[in-house]
Amino acid sequence: SRSRLSRHKPPFGHKQLFNMPKKFGDLAKPVNDLFNDDFGTDSSVKVTTKSANGISLECKGVSSSKGTKGELVTSLKWAGLDFKETWKTDGTVTSEVAKSGFVEAKASKAVTELVLSPTDGLKQVTIKANVETGDIHADVKTSGPDLPKSLDVGLVYSFLGNWTVGFKASSKDILSSNPSINKTVAGLYESDAKDLSVYTEVGLDSQVMTGKVYHTATAKSKFGASIVNKGGNTTLAAVGSYTLDELTTVKASLDSDKTFNFASVHKVGAATISPSAVFKCEANAQPGFGLSIKMAN
Repeated sequence: SRSRLSRHKPPFGHKQLFNMPKKFGDLAKPVNDLFNDDFGTDSSVKVTTKSANGISLECKGVSSSKGTKGELVTSLKWAGLDFKETWKTDGTVTSEVAKSGFVEAKASKAVTELVLSPTDGLKQVTIKANVETGDIHADVKTSGPDLPKSLDVGLVYSFLGNWTVGFKASSKDILSSNPSINKTVAGLYESDAKDLSVYTEVGLDSQVMTGKVYHTATAKSKFGASIVNKGGNTTLAAVGSYTLDELTTVKASLDSDKTFNFASVHKVGAATISPSAVFKCEANAQPGFGLSIKMAN
């Protein structure tokens, strides 16, 4: 059975921010998405379509200061398995096979992923799985060029309806005689009305401390704030979005490095068009501009 929090329904006019328990990396996903989505100076186009027999096709291209890249993704469900293949312009092909519900009567998923290159052959093997049972969610991921050598393990526990604690351990070379393990702990509080969430994270080895707040002020407005302390240096950032109507949303963010981001998201038929701009508030700094176009059929 799922936790009390995941069964709790948000009040009318508010979206549920966190449906816990989740895997460790998704605990702060709503506020992270608010900070990251739609901003930037990249120009991208993504087209998604799905055939009548259930085969999905996605084509994506991105142009940035680092160059141009693209990928073609096909996915389908067959014999109780999820298959996905990704062809990239760098010449690699990623094949993925996933099985949902591999643990009976539990919310679970297991994934095997192979990255192949016409010139180098097998480049990467990744195996990952997650299991949710009651108030606990555990996930594990291992990968390597031939034999998996890196390992990430996450454990999340939700309790008292509003609280969640998480722990993550990561190693880039678990097969070495003395592997280095990075440990991170996190905590999350969410109000009963699902309109306020407070997230904290501490890297026990990196000594990086992070705090994030996500607030749904109204059905149309969202706000986020972040504070990060790394080696005694503190960075502050704030972000907000406002839905003007059912077709248009505007977003803006500002951080203590004097970087101002602005984006507007427009729904035009089956397309979502998002122009964006980045301004560095200092002398002789040149603004940057980006454009994202997404189409779904």
